[in-house]
Amino acid sequence: AHEPKLTALLRRVAPRDVATLIARHPRRDWMLLEDGGSKIREVVRGRDLLREWEGILPRYAAIQIALLGRGRELSATGTPDHRLERLASGVAAILEDTTVTRRPGYDQLSASDRHRIRATLPVIEARCAELAGLGIRPTIQHDDLHDGNVLRKGSRTVVFDWGDACISHPFLSLTVVLRAAAHRTGFARRDPRIARIRDAYLEPFTRFAPVSELRRAALIAERLGMISRALTWYRVVKLSGGPLDIGRETFAGWLRLLPNAFRP
Repeated sequence: AHEPKLTALLRRVAPRDVATLIARHPRRDWMLLEDGGSKIREVVRGRDLLREWEGILPRYAAIQIALLGRGRELSATGTPDHRLERLASGVAAILEDTTVTRRPGYDQLSASDRHRIRATLPVIEARCAELAGLGIRPTIQHDDLHDGNVLRKGSRTVVFDWGDACISHPFLSLTVVLRAAAHRTGFARRDPRIARIRDAYLEPFTRFAPVSELRRAALIAERLGMISRALTWYRVVKLSGGPLDIGRETFAGWLRLLPNAFRP
């Protein structure tokens, strides 16, 4: 429901980098977008895809930088709040919600899962505090940035589908984009070629901190982004009112990654 209002805000900030908004419904949370062309996954593959990301990610970072410190405007669109100080409590809330964590038909969390995930909460809080210490304020975070959510038409490339977007630390965007880029190209996640697109994304942020600090922060954020994905899918399941056929990506699946990512 937040996406039409958010898209209108993004269009004001970065009209060349997001899909053109033709109209918004005056009463419903509906919008009409101009045809943005083909998804880049349909027209670019392999190493060419990585070169595309090297151009796209700095522009995406520029959108985030333009919205730093504008949390009130972002909140007014109804965009969900995944700020760092809310992540650990968000995980705890899911663990306490037995209507989804133990309900037949959902991807359930076992007692062992819940115990191991709960043990990570102090580490998550510490990592959130460390990332916050970098001094980069919350902004828009797409949360589902991959090659199916970028459109190409002629010489114009735009990011679309902001339905999973949230207000958070910008670097949490790396969780999806780096995993997706590695998957689509067949390179290992830690391959230097994947690291290059990470560095392309970080370059606009060098005004805030040295590259070495940004890389350390990116590593922390890439793990914290797992929590953001879990919160997004948890919200989807709660709003749906019943089990969904959503494949392998579920809130429980993301939460099960946390014990390895945040060892006590």
